[in-house]
Amino acid sequence: MLRHRLLIWFLLIGLWLQTPAVRADIANFDFAGQIFTKWLYRNNDSQGILFLGNPAFKDNFSGDNGVASEFEMTIRGKVSRYVTAGVRIKSRFGALWHNWWENGDLQPLANNTGESLGMNHAEYMKLRGYWFRIRVPVDFVNFVHVGSSDYSEFNAWTVGKVRFIDRDNGKGIFVDGKLGEWLHYYGGVIPLPKMWIGPGWTTGLGDTALTNPFYSQDYAYAVRLDFTVTSWFSFNIVSMVAADWEANRYDPDSLGTLNPTGAKDGAVSLANRFFTNATTLDAKFEIGDKVTAYAFAAYTYNRINDATDPITGKAIYATNRIPEGGFFSYVWPQSGGLALRGRVFIDDPFDAGLSFKLEGFYIGSEFNSAFGARRETDVLLTDGFLGGDQVPTLNVANEFMDFDERWAESIIGWAGGTLITELARDSLKVLLEGTFITYTTNNPTGSNGELVPRPVDSLYPSYPGLHTGLTDLDFFNNVNRQDFGRDSRNVYRRYQDRYTVILRLALRYTAPVGRGLELIASGKYIRDVDTRQKQIADDDYVGDLIFAHGAVAYPIADWLRVEAGFHFYHWRENRVFGNDEQGYSGFITNKYKPYLKLGFDFGGVKINYYLEYIHRDLLRDRHISDPAQRILEDRYWRVWRSKATASVAW
Repeated sequence: MLRHRLLIWFLLIGLWLQTPAVRADIANFDFAGQIFTKWLYRNNDSQGILFLGNPAFKDNFSGDNGVASEFEMTIRGKVSRYVTAGVRIKSRFGALWHNWWENGDLQPLANNTGESLGMNHAEYMKLRGYWFRIRVPVDFVNFVHVGSSDYSEFNAWTVGKVRFIDRDNGKGIFVDGKLGEWLHYYGGVIPLPKMWIGPGWTTGLGDTALTNPFYSQDYAYAVRLDFTVTSWFSFNIVSMVAADWEANRYDPDSLGTLNPTGAKDGAVSLANRFFTNATTLDAKFEIGDKVTAYAFAAYTYNRINDATDPITGKAIYATNRIPEGGFFSYVWPQSGGLALRGRVFIDDPFDAGLSFKLEGFYIGSEFNSAFGARRETDVLLTDGFLGGDQVPTLNVANEFMDFDERWAESIIGWAGGTLITELARDSLKVLLEGTFITYTTNNPTGSNGELVPRPVDSLYPSYPGLHTGLTDLDFFNNVNRQDFGRDSRNVYRRYQDRYTVILRLALRYTAPVGRGLELIASGKYIRDVDTRQKQIADDDYVGDLIFAHGAVAYPIADWLRVEAGFHFYHWRENRVFGNDEQGYSGFITNKYKPYLKLGFDFGGVKINYYLEYIHRDLLRDRHISDPAQRILEDRYWRVWRSKATASVAW
């Protein structure tokens, strides 16, 4: 018996030794991780980790003093020779190091436990993006993509690439393919974001006309067709249609029906609340080796269902919020507009390092790309007013950002041209820009010789209807416009007869000192004039705006770069604020801003540090000699602030 048992044990051990080891096969997986940490400081008493948060709803993570970290993990996998997939998992950003921990509970008042600050401060992991891609074994389809996308395959005028913080929030089903060598296509079915594409910044949520906002059937349909005609001529067509559907308010089966006594059939029909279309044609001509020309045209059409109940007179599907004041993201109830842009790039025609860029543009007064890019995309060559991005929509998104990020401004209503001359010779780079802008939003002149007023109280969104000066990006918020200038989305005013001239010079020279000393200088002058009403001379806005910047930068080592510089601003704005009854106040802004930048890149860790001091004087009512008669008092700011970031990735 013992011999039999020993034999069995030897057989089992032998079988175990012969069996291949079972282990997880990670050959089909690609893992990547990143830790990102940010420090903010300003000499005030706000606490948080973001310069500007949500301007519409109060958050509890915005503020100028704090430090926070986040962890991100990306997983990509090869399912088969035909299918790949990926996900992005990321911790919630907003938990200060000082919090220690938070479990997500939110209390009316913060306390000294970890159960009071809510989910914004809880460091939980969140599924941010997910997709899979099928490579179909047919000649005319390259792949089918299902899941997250940043919509970069279309363009800024139709379905715009979403901002970086939203890069995985967009979803859809997309098909990429080609027909021979002359046509490449890309199409998509895209669920509409509920929070900003429709009237009132939503696809129905929060609209008083709706009892049950039905946003889960709201989609956009987009296609891009790229044609290669010859080696020197190509063009593409991009078109998008989107519809916001709601339950038919007269269907007896719908929630909140206006026909409660009707016969029910167990089904609910739909009615359109909002419809939009944007279509573009973009052509490219390569004329020899030196010249490239571009011709671009776009058209948008927006329609809001403005139906009202015949008995109560109340809106059925969409409420016009323009009479309520504030800002509305569409012209009520329908609008259509044309945009044109032509470019000619001449690359060093004299073989002397001198190149030219010319651009003409026309953006119709009611052109409005509802689903277009909202920031982090620049569709014009000019530096503009803000030195950031120009986008073709009223849905400009200057929020959830830090003070060192680029701002966006709406170009709706701009018409004019830009000439840029660039010199690149050895260690010297020079750029000179000249831009002239008139405005398609300027009011027509009536039979009495006066401008015909625009109905900003009922049809055109306005903020608040007058030209209220240049936006100061260092302090801007869309509540205190008296101090910080107009909202960058405000393109419509009751009276406007305006033009703008922009002149800019930028120089960069690397001196042969040590590792190379960079000398940086730039200046910009803007002359902005709006006569407002022709027959009233005392309401003319005139802005003379001067921007100057100088800096030196030096790479102390391969892993350390230092830059020190100085910004100077002088803005003289006559009749920037007021009305016909009270008169208009003039503003003078003087701002001095020295700064220091450090860039550290060593051993896989990247650290960036930015420190600045802002000395700003806002002198108001300069045209009123008697201080007792001044409507507004002078304002002063003495601000220190800094931002540091550190990241490691593997």
